[in-house]
Amino acid sequence: MKEIEDLKKELRNELKEEMQKLRDEILVKYEKPKEIVELIPGKKEETVFEEEFAENILKSLANKERLKILKELYGSAKYFSELLECTKLDNSPLRFHLSSLKDTGFIDQERYRGKYLITTQGKIAVRVIDFLCSKCEVEK
Repeated sequence: MKEIEDLKKELRNELKEEMQKLRDEILVKYEKPKEIVELIPGKKEETVFEEEFAENILKSLANKERLKILKELYGSAKYFSELLECTKLDNSPLRFHLSSLKDTGFIDQERYRGKYLITTQGKIAVRVIDFLCSKCEVEK
């Protein structure tokens, strides 16, 4: 039992460190750090999320096609046709998944060229998912 508690503490600390690194990267990138600091809070001891809101966000991430889209966009912005090619989805399902990711703020689309790109929130989600997957010892 003590081993499990120690592992939990270690995972929490590693996740905090990863999130702090990402937070620092974001703060360096933007001109107005005060706004970013408000968006990405520092250390908090209590959780403040609303369950229904969290459920909607997690529903958007709980789909392998959407996760595949986020991974593709994490590398670079892509046109719809490029996403069709790499996801092997038809037009309608791809539009559905893109719409869901846009509604939750994980991706955005350029106005003029129409490229899809991952947002800061989307990058954070990908890094958290990557961290969790690297630390969980679940059979594939």
